[in-house]
Amino acid sequence: MNDSTNISSPVLTPQVVLTDCVQALRRNAALAAFVFVVIVASVVVLLMFLPKTYLSYAKLYIKVGRESVTLDPTATMGQTMSITESRENEINSVLEILSSENIYDAVVARVGADAILKDQLPEEDLAVASIPAKRIVLTDEITHNSSHREAVRKLQEDLSLDAVKRASIINASCKAKSPELAQLLLQSFIDEAIQAHITSNRTTGSFDFFDEQYTLLEKKFNAMAGRLSKKKSELGVASLDERQRNLQKLHSELELQYHNTYSSLAEVKARVEGLDSQLNTIPKDIETGAVTGFPNDGLGTTETRLFAVELQLQQMRTKYSENNPIIISLKQEKQKAEQLLAAGGDARYQATRGMNPVYQQISQRRAEQEAEAVSLESKLSAINSQMSDVQSKLNRLNEGHGELTELQQQYDVLQESLLDYSKKREQARIDMALETERITNINVIQPPSYSDKSVSASRKVILMLAMVFAGGFAILVAIGKDLIPKYAKVAQSYVLKPQPAV
Repeated sequence: MNDSTNISSPVLTPQVVLTDCVQALRRNAALAAFVFVVIVASVVVLLMFLPKTYLSYAKLYIKVGRESVTLDPTATMGQTMSITESRENEINSVLEILSSENIYDAVVARVGADAILKDQLPEEDLAVASIPAKRIVLTDEITHNSSHREAVRKLQEDLSLDAVKRASIINASCKAKSPELAQLLLQSFIDEAIQAHITSNRTTGSFDFFDEQYTLLEKKFNAMAGRLSKKKSELGVASLDERQRNLQKLHSELELQYHNTYSSLAEVKARVEGLDSQLNTIPKDIETGAVTGFPNDGLGTTETRLFAVELQLQQMRTKYSENNPIIISLKQEKQKAEQLLAAGGDARYQATRGMNPVYQQISQRRAEQEAEAVSLESKLSAINSQMSDVQSKLNRLNEGHGELTELQQQYDVLQESLLDYSKKREQARIDMALETERITNINVIQPPSYSDKSVSASRKVILMLAMVFAGGFAILVAIGKDLIPKYAKVAQSYVLKPQPAV
């Protein structure tokens, strides 16, 4: 009766609708409870079988290293120009390298496509510590496999890289169904990423190239050194410029010695001529004494004095001219002595003669000067011979100067090139050693973490949300079961009711 009354009622007020909802919910309480239980039970079963997701984190620090501040040896073969790259560009470049697909290929090839697709640890024991020792060569057969490509796409979705703004840090994370697999995948990725970064900053074959070029250049250098040494031996020099300077200096010194010696010889000859002229005017022997009864001591003294004056006069004449007061005084004294001797007479019983001491002294001095002249002439001859020898050597150097200079220039160029190649070869060797030892400017400041705490949504939260949804849906089902048909008839009655005439 209520149904017919409600259906026939043309007005649906909120009070009426609310009353109908409460009555419908009471009538279908069992249905609402059934729906609620089914939904909650389904969610519980789903949560029981829903796999958990685990996350592994790592941090990479991009420090300033050889890759940032040095050039590859092959890049400095010719002219170079300064290129300044910002740290932001460098970090972005590293990020792009780490995002290369070949790194993901290597990780999938190492861990295994099945392990990644099935989210389970590989059967092969891949301890995190032993990962760097395992190197895999990628082939088309591996990379073109469908399961491999699918595993690569899944790994790209599960792994994320993020550069921290205004910092030299890159955050890396990987999710998987187990913490061990997440850690293994992230560690494998970091290992392959570091290897790819090392390879990208090295030139393959650089050391072999410089080693080969150094060997060839060394052979040319040794051959040139042999030719240069042979030519120097022929010319008797060690260094052309230094040898020329030494010979020119020696020649100048010999010329100076020659002129000095020649001047000394001329002076000695002049003295010899002067002594000869003196000897011509002095008697070789003189009376040394006379006896006429008692000796005349006064005349003897005067005669001795005369000899002394004559000797002194001869000596002074070698130093002064005839007009010199000393010469004039000695002449006057000699004249007086001669007058006294003449006045004394020649009344002697016995006279003795001997070598004139003045003549003897002058003869001795002449002999000494003559010997010095002979010595100086010998010295002049020796100096002249040395000058001729030095001039001959200079002429030989000048004749071979062109060829020796050309050989020296070629030697210097080869030596400089050999030194340059030696430095570049050593740099390439260091780069190769750094690659072998896996030394790079990427530092793992936080290794891949191991966390047994799932990052999936909380099961309690999901269950509570499921219960809220189940309750709401159960109420809607219970109310809708009765009210939807009822209100459909009401709506139909409104449509079929005749409208009053206007």
